[in-house]
Amino acid sequence: MASPMARIAADTHLVLNRLAVLAPTPPSPCRPPCQSLELRLQHYDIQQALRSYGFSATSLSALVRMYNAGQHELQRTAQAYYATAMSRLAETCGMETDTFEEYRNTAAVRFSRDYEEAISALRESMLREVDSARVRAASAGDGGRGSFSDEVVALLERA
Repeated sequence: MASPMARIAADTHLVLNRLAVLAPTPPSPCRPPCQSLELRLQHYDIQQALRSYGFSATSLSALVRMYNAGQHELQRTAQAYYATAMSRLAETCGMETDTFEEYRNTAAVRFSRDYEEAISALRESMLREVDSARVRAASAGDGGRGSFSDEVVALLERA
C-alpha cells in the first residue's frame, strides 16, 4: 500500500492530465509579418526658403542644421511611438495577420499625418522667428542689419 503522500501525488498527476486535455490551449499572440514596421517619413529641406533671406553661408548652414536636428527628432519620436503601438497591437491575442495588416496600415497613415503636421509646424515656426528677427533688426536703427545672423541663430536655439 502506498503512502498518503504518494497517493496525493498520483491523484494530482491524474487531475492535471485531465485538465490539460479539457482546457483549451491559450491563443498565441499575433506576430507581425516579417516586413519592416518602420514608417516611411519624408525628409524636408528648408534651405531654399532660407536662401531667399540672403543669409551668409555660415548663418544659413547653422539654421539648416537646427532645422535638420528638429526634423530628426520628430522622425525618431514618430518611429518610436509607432513601433510601441505596433508591438502592443501584435501582443493582442487571436488576431489574424490580415487584421494586423489593416490596423498597421491605418496606424501608419495616422502617424505619418501627425509627423507631416509637426514638421510643417516646425518649418513655419522657424520661418516666423526669422521674420520676427528681421523686423527687430530693421528697427534697431543701425541701417536695419544689426547683428542679424547672430540674433536669428540665438533665437532659434532658444526655441
